[in-house]
Amino acid sequence: MTKKGEKYQGRWISGNKTVGFLESVLPDGKQYIGGWSYGKPQGFGIMVEKDGSYSIGEFKAGSLTEKGTLYDSEGRQMTRNGPPNDLP
Repeated sequence: MTKKGEKYQGRWISGNKTVGFLESVLPDGKQYIGGWSYGKPQGFGIMVEKDGSYSIGEFKAGSLTEKGTLYDSEGRQMTRNGPPNDLP
């Protein structure tokens, strides 16, 4: 079941969100918009922390992969994962 203010499009199995797209505030207070699979962020998404910093990129099993970037609350790039020469 979705919470008030939560948007989910995808497949449900036995009343649980399985594979789809979620826009919600997670139990730990982080805001997340992106792919969702079996209870965790999966695929491309944006996760905003309580302090305003945010991650954009690919998530696997709830964690940002090497194909993602972390920004501070002012939008300054803090880290960039991935090969060092993948940006022009």
